[in-house]
Amino acid sequence: MFREISFLEDDCTLTISSDRNEIRPWGVFGGKPAAPASCRLVDSKGGDLKIGSKATMKVRKGDTMTTVTSGGGGWGNPYERDPGRVRFDVIEGLVSPERAKTEYGVVLRGNEFEVDDEETRRMRTQGGGQRQSIRHVSKEEGR
Repeated sequence: MFREISFLEDDCTLTISSDRNEIRPWGVFGGKPAAPASCRLVDSKGGDLKIGSKATMKVRKGDTMTTVTSGGGGWGNPYERDPGRVRFDVIEGLVSPERAKTEYGVVLRGNEFEVDDEETRRMRTQGGGQRQSIRHVSKEEGR
């Protein structure tokens, strides 16, 4: 989620308390990690400051803070996700067509984002699934 907050008065105090700015949320069962969170302050003179995950500071009229929350890590090999579901995610604006191709191995065509089944099969075969299978170990085996 992206938020932009503009300060309309002088002498305001901004307090930030977020997580996952440095250590990205991890994926499970072969899923990829999510993008990290971030927070920036652009002051009224154009200065740009990266803000850490925990901070309290004075801000002034005309300053703008932007914050982006981290996503959730992936679940399972992205190359095994149903191409129709990836297409739906593109239509909903959750994934770009470029990321559908590079991260999920799904090739979409035209303004309707139709799945190109042949190219998707080729991408997924040549791309090797990007991830190796993970062997699950029970508690007893792990001892």
